[in-house]
Amino acid sequence: MPDAVRSEEREARKNFPGNRLNLVPLAPAALVLLVLVLCGCSTVPQKDPAPRPEGPRGAPESALPGASSGTRIQITDTARIQPLDTVAARRAVQAWEERTCVGGLQEVTDKALRAYAQGDLEAAHGWNCLARFFLLLGQDEQELLNGWRLSLEKNGLMRRELAPLARGRAGVSLAMRLSPELRAGIPERPDKLSSLVSSLSHVDHMPHVLKLLTTLHRAAPEDFWDYFNLALAVALVHDVPPPSTWPHAQGPAGGFHGLGSEPLEIFSYLVAQDRAGRSLQPLRKLGAGELKFVVDSSVGVNQLRWARLAVQVPLDDFAKVYSSIHYRNDRVSGGRLNWSEGAYTLPLISARGGICVDQALYAAEAGKACGVPTLLFRGRGTSGRHAWFGFLGEGGRWHRDAGRGREQRFATGIATDPQSWGELTEQAFAILDQARLETLPARRARFHMEGAGLLIITKRQDEARAAARQALAEDPLCISAWEFLRTVHLGVSGIKAASSVEYEALCRQAAQALEVYPDLAYNYTRYLADSLRARGETALAEACLREFGESVRRRRSDLGLHQEYQALARELSSLPPADQARAFEAALRRQHKASPIGTYDMLVVPFAHFLTSTGRVAEARQAVLRARELLKPKAGTQLDTDFKKLISAL
Repeated sequence: MPDAVRSEEREARKNFPGNRLNLVPLAPAALVLLVLVLCGCSTVPQKDPAPRPEGPRGAPESALPGASSGTRIQITDTARIQPLDTVAARRAVQAWEERTCVGGLQEVTDKALRAYAQGDLEAAHGWNCLARFFLLLGQDEQELLNGWRLSLEKNGLMRRELAPLARGRAGVSLAMRLSPELRAGIPERPDKLSSLVSSLSHVDHMPHVLKLLTTLHRAAPEDFWDYFNLALAVALVHDVPPPSTWPHAQGPAGGFHGLGSEPLEIFSYLVAQDRAGRSLQPLRKLGAGELKFVVDSSVGVNQLRWARLAVQVPLDDFAKVYSSIHYRNDRVSGGRLNWSEGAYTLPLISARGGICVDQALYAAEAGKACGVPTLLFRGRGTSGRHAWFGFLGEGGRWHRDAGRGREQRFATGIATDPQSWGELTEQAFAILDQARLETLPARRARFHMEGAGLLIITKRQDEARAAARQALAEDPLCISAWEFLRTVHLGVSGIKAASSVEYEALCRQAAQALEVYPDLAYNYTRYLADSLRARGETALAEACLREFGESVRRRRSDLGLHQEYQALARELSSLPPADQARAFEAALRRQHKASPIGTYDMLVVPFAHFLTSTGRVAEARQAVLRARELLKPKAGTQLDTDFKKLISAL
């Protein structure tokens, strides 16, 4: 960093009010629920309003668990709050810096709450975005990173190499990671402000995100504002390195080496492509949630330039790029599933061909080279493991089956979310995709949830619950409203927990309302069963899970198998050894027709490991042989090969 820049940063750090320990204090309950405020509300709109899942739309508040009728936002000042615009934002930022973080935040928060109380959801949204922006920048950097690390650990995303990134600057506000130009410039552009705060996640490394935004802005101010969402996507993806297994685990022996390009390099390349009219998607019109699937390239810009010239396929035919790579049956039959053809580059994949995972990676990277959001999907199907890709096509419609194949139609796809580097299930991705097509009820529900977030932070808990219930009245599929209420029902510091009966009623309602999304319905069914089991209702808990498993067995065999595995694990812990094999075979018979490869992965392998871990190797071998008889794998398939390997290992 040049000395002049360092000097400027030191001077700003010295004078910025937030650095005089006037950081925004949060109540313990607010710390727990801050993620719900920063992440906004994920909703899934309904194109056809009928029929909708049964839920609280139009129902009185008392019909909802924990409802307290009569709870309303109180208005103490009847003066109408005007929507946030450039002039109002400029004044608010100036007041925020002059009156210290706490005083400035309070004024903006009051305006957001008053606008919400007056029923002006659009105005409330603008001021709420500014409040969230101030709230974020006013945090102590080290305290925020402590919470970041806890979030990663809770979600199974913590990796050894990320530990050093959890060390920040204590007593210094996060605002110091963002240049003065952006601290003022982002709020003065309400659309950019809304995009920023709605894109942030609790697993983002906020200091690095803000630092990267500053770097991109200083390097190319005009491009930064013209392509703000692209710059934001770059910052969200490049804040921490990806795991060593990304983009897939069948690459070269030396493995992959993180993201293929530096942040400024990939940003400049994509901007230049779009300005020259060479992007197949209009990058300025896409949101950060879509663009993060463009900037997460695992190859360098040079390979992207090569792919842009080599792949001359129109967007509506882009699925054909997958099959343009010659499929190497010899590698499959020879068991050479990892790349061993030299450097793992796009030109060499094109020249030598590959297996499904190489086809998927090639097609996905070719899409990114052309400015097309793409994902590499991994999955299990009736014929074994498989990989394919998805891309954003004409009319903003996602194609998630490119290269999937007819025999893989019922496989469950798993991709990688480049913002968190965690797994992104096909259904979770579908929910995110639908959120782009927000209907008016879904938008209003999101605004109600923004109000709930501010109300909980200001310790107005009953009103926060009322706002979340109003969100559900607008849209029963407002996912964050259900999760908000569940979190509040569980009780956090400063909030009294609901009774078990109230909590279980909420879980039942959520599972019913969200039944169109089996993954979410399963989660709430598990929450319900856990609560029932905790108070001794074991039989009822098992009945709830069994009923759910039966309801999704045909359309989502993976969820049915997961429920079966969990039930078997609980059963094995209480059965004598002589009865365990019979319990396993009973589970096997219930599930083996749904998905042979899934049954192998989720029942056969875990049970074999369970037996061998207690020294019962002969029994494990017998159990696997019996499973092979039931599943009947065809000779030469992946499942047949897996069985042979497992049996030989025993």
